Amino acid sequence: MKPMSQHPVVIDKSYLDGATPSDVRRLCASGALMPDTLFAELVTTNLESRRRCFAKFPPGLNPITLIPSVGALLRHEMAHGAPCAPLVERRWDARFRFHEGLAEGTYQFSEAELQSVREIEREISERVVLYREASSVVESYFPEIRGFRANASRGPIDRAMASVANDRDRILAIYRQIVSGVRLRERSHRGQPSPREAALPPSWWS
Repeated sequence: MKPMSQHPVVIDKSYLDGATPSDVRRLCASGALMPDTLFAELVTTNLESRRRCFAKFPPGLNPITLIPSVGALLRHEMAHGAPCAPLVERRWDARFRFHEGLAEGTYQFSEAELQSVREIEREISERVVLYREASSVVESYFPEIRGFRANASRGPIDRAMASVANDRDRILAIYRQIVSGVRLRERSHRGQPSPREAALPPSWWS
């Protein structure tokens, strides 16, 4: 297992797109974490972006530490009544390597893998819609920012940020609303597992 820093970095696609290969490999060597949703994002992006990002990972076994998505971590917290910290304890206990064709841009997806990619793309589209809906209710959590304009005084923003740090009851109330919404969605989709909950085609990992 790689040495873990006290506060490991969780990388995302924006970072991968902009960072140099040496920077990415340095973070991987120090125990950087990668959500499984990032892997799904990488295999569903365009060919050049996929090749460029995978080429930045170090070669060999377990190039980076994989962890579950934020949604999976939230469900774990709901089920156990405790935070998912430290995140490294939620890592995938598996030996894997990325197929070299992903970094070379030569990997050819089978029809079954393409179907899995399409399912992931469909799920991502659905989650984008849910995210937009969730974003639209932020003002209900922080009414003091309702109608806030980008060029206005930061006073309302600063007060909202201060309440996040100091008002425990307010944060608990927001958390309850989020959990309630997640549970409602889970009940509405019961019996329909997410495509990412199934095993990813092994050929993607080489």
